Amino acid sequence: MQPRLFNAESQPCGSSFRPEFLLELDGEALTFGSTARIMQHWKRKETSVRMKLSDVIELNELQQLCGSFTAMTGAATSFIDLDGKDLVASGNQNMCTLFHRENPRCALYCATARADLADRLRQGERYVVNQCPNRLFELAIALVVGDQPVASILVGPFLQGPPDVASFDRQAEEFGFDRSAYLASAKALPVFSEEKTETIADFLIQGAKIIGELGTTGMLLEERKAHVRFLENLELIDWTIKQETDIEKMLWHIVKTVFSIFGCDRAWLFYPCDPMAPTFRVPVEITRPEYPGACELNVDVPMPPDMAENLREALASEGPVVYVAGTSDPINKVTAEQFGVQSQMFMAIYPKVGKPWVFGMHQCSNPRVWTREECRLFQEIGGRLADGLSTQLMFHDLQQMNRELQAISTCNQILVRAVDEQTLLDDICRIVHEEAGYHLVWVGYVEHDDAKTLRPVAWAGHGSDYIANAKISWSADTERGQGPAGRAIRNGEIICVQDFATDPQMKPWREAAARQGYRSGIAMPLKDGSDQPFGVLLIYSSTPNAITPGELRLMEELAGDLAFGVTALRSRVERSRAEQALSESEAKMRSILDNVGIGVTLISPRMEILEMNRQMREWFPAIDPTEHPVCYHVFNDPPREDKCGYCPTFKTLRDGLVHEATTETPQAGGIRNYRIISSPVFDANGNVAGAIEMVEDITSRLSLESQFQQAQKMEAVGRLAGGVAHDFNNMLGVILGHVELAMEEVTPSTQIFAALLEIQKAATHSSSLTRQLLAFARKQTIAPQVLELNDTVAGMLSMLRRLIGENIQLEWNPDGKPCLVLMDPSQIDQILANLCVNARDAIAGIGQITVETTSVFLDETCCADHPGAIPGWYVRLTVSDNGCGMEQEILQNIFEPFFTTKGMGQGTGLGLSMVYGVVKQNQGFISVESAPGKGTTFQIFLLRYAGESSRVLMEAPARLVTGEQETILLVEDEPALLRLGRTMLQRLGYRVLAAGSPGEALRLAQIHTGEVDLLVTDVVMPEMTGWDLSLQLSSLYPSLKTLFMSGYAANVITEHGILDEGVCFVQKPFSKGELACKVREALGKPE
Repeated sequence: MQPRLFNAESQPCGSSFRPEFLLELDGEALTFGSTARIMQHWKRKETSVRMKLSDVIELNELQQLCGSFTAMTGAATSFIDLDGKDLVASGNQNMCTLFHRENPRCALYCATARADLADRLRQGERYVVNQCPNRLFELAIALVVGDQPVASILVGPFLQGPPDVASFDRQAEEFGFDRSAYLASAKALPVFSEEKTETIADFLIQGAKIIGELGTTGMLLEERKAHVRFLENLELIDWTIKQETDIEKMLWHIVKTVFSIFGCDRAWLFYPCDPMAPTFRVPVEITRPEYPGACELNVDVPMPPDMAENLREALASEGPVVYVAGTSDPINKVTAEQFGVQSQMFMAIYPKVGKPWVFGMHQCSNPRVWTREECRLFQEIGGRLADGLSTQLMFHDLQQMNRELQAISTCNQILVRAVDEQTLLDDICRIVHEEAGYHLVWVGYVEHDDAKTLRPVAWAGHGSDYIANAKISWSADTERGQGPAGRAIRNGEIICVQDFATDPQMKPWREAAARQGYRSGIAMPLKDGSDQPFGVLLIYSSTPNAITPGELRLMEELAGDLAFGVTALRSRVERSRAEQALSESEAKMRSILDNVGIGVTLISPRMEILEMNRQMREWFPAIDPTEHPVCYHVFNDPPREDKCGYCPTFKTLRDGLVHEATTETPQAGGIRNYRIISSPVFDANGNVAGAIEMVEDITSRLSLESQFQQAQKMEAVGRLAGGVAHDFNNMLGVILGHVELAMEEVTPSTQIFAALLEIQKAATHSSSLTRQLLAFARKQTIAPQVLELNDTVAGMLSMLRRLIGENIQLEWNPDGKPCLVLMDPSQIDQILANLCVNARDAIAGIGQITVETTSVFLDETCCADHPGAIPGWYVRLTVSDNGCGMEQEILQNIFEPFFTTKGMGQGTGLGLSMVYGVVKQNQGFISVESAPGKGTTFQIFLLRYAGESSRVLMEAPARLVTGEQETILLVEDEPALLRLGRTMLQRLGYRVLAAGSPGEALRLAQIHTGEVDLLVTDVVMPEMTGWDLSLQLSSLYPSLKTLFMSGYAANVITEHGILDEGVCFVQKPFSKGELACKVREALGKPE
């Protein structure tokens, strides 16, 4: 923070000039006759409670010290307190006092220099030497006692060299000083070199340190004395609290002690500290005779707004609230005028029982300013007063509660033995009045007449005649229905009135209640079994605010017990009838339970098994219903310790509604699934007396549904995968074809050829991925053959061993009998390669993979777990490993495309998807068993072929063959593939008619004058399929041959992806060589 300086030249000249407005600090204008206001400003920023130097050291000693220092150095010296006041001073300051501070502009320079000195000392500098704009030097040292600044030592003005006469001469002329007197004052100033200045500073720093230590010692002694007085006063208060066991005497003694300790004119207690209360009272007050206080103690007085505002402030404050007349916090008007108060201090105290109180003191003789120590002592006394008050109030409440507990105990004994309703009510009223000590206790019953009368039926206590003849209603439409009794019945809740004299809804009975001595009371509804009020229990006290929360809870318990007792007496006959009806109902139910086709159990409200029908006894033969076992214990194995979270029966017993749930119940043979419907059983009064569980074993059905849903999911994913692969194949066909054409145009030695080769490799690899997707989707086109599976697997063993590595042993266990299957040989390669690679990756270090075959017969029971499987003979191909195994969560997803547990870049997630698709395409099924640390076993079941095997011959790679100018009609709806196919065929030596749709192909065929030798067509196109196009073109060209091409197998030319006999097909994407070979094959010409 820096002071803001006004421009002196902008100020008006002459006698109207006001120097006190030349400097502004934080928006406060200061005067500059001395450093007083500046120092005061800075210290006010630092702390609101300051120590005075005179508190810790004698000023006359400091005066002698200043004189000695001035005599020794010739420099003016002074001690300045934090308010800027000179405490002691010595030496010549004529230069400043006679000249500079008399001129407004020079005074500004002085003030600015002093402000800078104060700021630098406040920032912690050891000492400050400063030259003011008037060319004079000053030296300042902070004087600290303990850790608190209390004053500053100021030396100056002085010079640090011979006076510059010319400069002082110009300054005298500029400011209108008497030149000779001004120069004489300048020459009279002491001159200190920088070295001497530093020596003086060191000397004064040491002196300030010694003074500070002396002051600290004195301060500690004063603080110790003050603390002793503080503790003595608190000990006196504690002694007063401990001596008295009567709450009223204790309060009077404490207030009298406070009055004596503080020497105030009035000390008092005020209740309640509640700004929303309509009235207040003063229970205790000590005052001097000349300053009378409250007119009468313990009398309710209306709460004035000013006093309510004071209470809000007391509640919001963490300590005492102080008001002093003539300050920024004046006394409120009511207190000042009515009680002649000039100063007051008060605080809210919070006993643990009831509302807060107000504890305060008044000073009427003068506007007393309360010290910090007095505020602290007052606050501590207030806290101890609150503790003492809490103890007394709680003791009083405890005594009252003991009486009430005794009364309730006696009432409960009467309730147990009661045989007559009126006698019961009379006894209850008498006991509560006599033993609990209440002024009046009475019971009223609800009448459902037009006036909605509340009829008193029993009473005991003072004013019984008044209650017997009182006209009370529970109607909301009349004034007499607005009292606590009427409201309790209408709302069905307890109504508590702490003061009949001030509660507006007590107006119709206020005068009569006051004559009878009723000041507070509670009304508690008596409710029947359906939670409807049939009466009300009312209890009146002779004192206001007499009903504590503890009493309220006990009386509420009593009202509940009384209502239960009355209801029990009234319901005894009906209950007997209900029990008989329930017994008959149970007999009928027992007959029904044994003749229904599902499991039925009768459950009690305590979740006990009461009855089980024949089906339930067959499912759970170890349960004996006559022992009433808890259902969730015995239906589960191992037994449960708590209710099942899904339990519909528990919900039914709670709300009386029908509930349904499907369970997974652990039993000795495994998890069983049950569908449970629970229905309530009601007694004659409409209460839930039990629940009937209807149980259906749905374990088998859920298993079938789960298998069906899994099959549907895999079928949907397969369709998606096939469609994606088809679109990718089209794009890959364009890439591979154009790369192949481009490679024909460049020599292998060029750099562009190498780049094209990399593109070809990448596209070929991508094509293999799409083929795996097609395999999963069962959309790859295959040519099945009858294979001896043992021979096929044996021929792959060397390749598989290279694939899995030398550290893993491959065990081959073929079946001793032929294992014939109808499959494409390449699919067997795909299955074994993918399963062995997965097994290899699951083995860390040395391990073993076992491949075996065997023929098995599966009956309908075995096939039930595999949707689509048919009973008969199968060849089972098993691949197992002793690797890390898999958790159940992983097993549920292993056949989904792109699902993998391998790291980034270590697998595509298509291997097992391809295996799944291949097996399904060949009408087989696959199962897998695995557990963490126990390895994995895949079992593939393939339909066994009943015929004989055929020998598979390996064909030599086809060479690139060209055409003989045959005419080919090429039909492809993908423009890029159409252009590519036409270019390839033309380079192979064919004449090409290119059509982008079946319609365009038909038009070209009709206008073409020559022969068309071959139709090369996509299978799936917008207007019609390739198969339909071939049929239509056959009418124009009877000898026309057809070569179909597609990215996946379509049922228009295949059945489950298996090519029909005589159908020529080329799989997208294809190379130029593959196309050449397929074209020659379709034309029926040798290569």
